[in-house]
Amino acid sequence: MRNYRKVILQYAITTVAAGLVSLLALHLRDFWSATELVDKYKYLADAFTIPGVLLIMISALIWISSTGFFDGLAYAATRVGGMLIPFYKKGKEHQTYYDYKMSKKDKVPHGYSFLFFVGLAFMVVAIVFVVLFESVYVPIA
Repeated sequence: MRNYRKVILQYAITTVAAGLVSLLALHLRDFWSATELVDKYKYLADAFTIPGVLLIMISALIWISSTGFFDGLAYAATRVGGMLIPFYKKGKEHQTYYDYKMSKKDKVPHGYSFLFFVGLAFMVVAIVFVVLFESVYVPIA
């Protein structure tokens, strides 16, 4: 049975962190001194897009790395680090790439979908603000 308290905590922490990024984006764009509704919708759309895209891309990067796509780069970096830094990864200096892949096979990350879903929720809110922006925006001819 899943630990629902842990899942709710993951979603809550991620949502609060993304909300803080949104507030920072609003602060940097000086949202509170904007007087036009068009500007407010634009700033809100930008503020919700930033954490939404970041969270979706981070979850995609974690998913790609869980497939073993970056194992060759990690193995090469470990080998180079072992050659340049004394006592770095002592005891694994003669590990083959096959042994490295087999040791990584059991350490596949899982349980990171909350990043994607919180990012998706922020993107939906951003799309709502883009639609509102487009409904109010009148281009100057």
